[in-house]
Amino acid sequence: MPNTKLDYVTQFCRDLALNSGTMPALDTLDFFTIPEWDILFILLEHYNFRPEAGSSRISNITLPEKVPRRLLEPLQELCAGRFVSHPFYFELSWMSNLDIMRDYSLPGCMACHKALFYCSQPNPVHQKEVRLRYYLHGNTRVVDASDRCPASLLESEGNMNPVQSLTIDDILVSFPAYPNSTRDILTTWEQREEAWQALGDRIRPKTCPMYFHPRIRICPGATFVV
Repeated sequence: MPNTKLDYVTQFCRDLALNSGTMPALDTLDFFTIPEWDILFILLEHYNFRPEAGSSRISNITLPEKVPRRLLEPLQELCAGRFVSHPFYFELSWMSNLDIMRDYSLPGCMACHKALFYCSQPNPVHQKEVRLRYYLHGNTRVVDASDRCPASLLESEGNMNPVQSLTIDDILVSFPAYPNSTRDILTTWEQREEAWQALGDRIRPKTCPMYFHPRIRICPGATFVV
């Protein structure tokens, strides 16, 4: 059963990166939320440099303005069809931001932290001992922030240990390791997304009033106020 809580914008980018030939005439992306930067960069590199003759490229991206300034030029260059150096994929992932996210004295909502953009949303959660529930399935710890057994385990209830509590710090240190290859980054995305969903809004507000607006268009020739 699919997880309907997954970030469908990032999921779209991931799926298209894995199957870049399925939409050969795509040239514009218009997103209501911000995809995870590592997945978006991989998509642009896979799609815009396909070997097929005459294939189009993604040259216009519109999304909320919460874009780290250091990423604007690399994104613009990729939209123009030019290879460009950029931070390592891990540095583009929210997983590189865990130390800042767990500093509860700093402001910022979960959505902006995931985008590596730090808003001024006050953070009322100033405790590390918030506890989530998890199920131990064999040797695998499965986090379930909704206090329900994950659907994927329903068929094997006999192998589950009783529900136990887990601190936020336990969750953070037990996150899946970030892969090395681009294909592994794409194919294991759900694991990282489920870990993110497990955190929910338990360590920070889920979003902020300014997350969705204003919006920004990234394309060749665009100028940005920095």
